Amino acid sequence: MNDNLGSPVAAPYTTTSNNPGRIMATVMVALAPSTLYGFWLYGWPSIYLWLITIASAMLGEAFFLRAMDRQASKALTDGSAILTGWLLAVSLPPWAPWWIGAFGGLFGIVLGKHVFGGLGQNLFNPAMVARVALLISFPVQMTSWVGAAPLFANG
Repeated sequence: MNDNLGSPVAAPYTTTSNNPGRIMATVMVALAPSTLYGFWLYGWPSIYLWLITIASAMLGEAFFLRAMDRQASKALTDGSAILTGWLLAVSLPPWAPWWIGAFGGLFGIVLGKHVFGGLGQNLFNPAMVARVALLISFPVQMTSWVGAAPLFANG
């Protein structure tokens, strides 16, 4: 008999360690193909909007945590701010003005995530909280859409 079995372990039985950073990275890998296709369909304005939205979400995360006298480095490396900005960016009209993405990224992180207590404590998805706020605040910009103009269509 093997005496090293120990006591039974309760379910669920996992073989990997799922930490927030790994989960966020998995979601980003899943989002990458559709995001790249969106870049190809809608061109440079959609790429700029994506970058601005992610950058503003990360800046909002850093500034809010500094204002609350908490360490920002760990929160910025877990990927949640990047993923919030990414999800918001792909839900916006592809040629929306840059300030829509900047405002939305800040709003989603500060009011959608940190007001509810931070990572894992939010009642709603922070990116979708930002989208609803943008839709209410800027209905014309949020409901206008352009047709696809592939990035490399003209050579």
